[in-house]
Amino acid sequence: MPAAATLASWPQFAAWVGCGAGVGAVLAGTFTFGPLGLLAAACFAAVAVRLGGTNSSLIGAAAGAGVWPLVIGFLNIDGPGTSCHTTGGGQTCTEEWSPWPFWAVGIALLILAPVVFEVSRRRRAATFHVTHDRP
Repeated sequence: MPAAATLASWPQFAAWVGCGAGVGAVLAGTFTFGPLGLLAAACFAAVAVRLGGTNSSLIGAAAGAGVWPLVIGFLNIDGPGTSCHTTGGGQTCTEEWSPWPFWAVGIALLILAPVVFEVSRRRRAATFHVTHDRP
């Protein structure tokens, strides 16, 4: 494989995002049948490896996993504390957590992962050009 092919790409990053989202879904318990989420994650990982292996694009898995704290935060949007809603048969109350810690983690992962990826990608490209452009 040529050395240029080892540079991380955005399609690889996107495939790792899918892998991280699949694993995150299993960990968050959103799939009733966990192996289904792991199968999806394995498929995305296979695509990422096929696109060029494991390199700095693997940080995309963190961005994918960052989707699930946002979902959990949204599901607890009326928290912290007891949240009651009127239904056709009366009233339903649930205990909810504060959504802010979940949103902070999710947003941090979704923002930091692409930034870290792009910085490492540019450093790797600069190093590649410096070492391979010499006569």
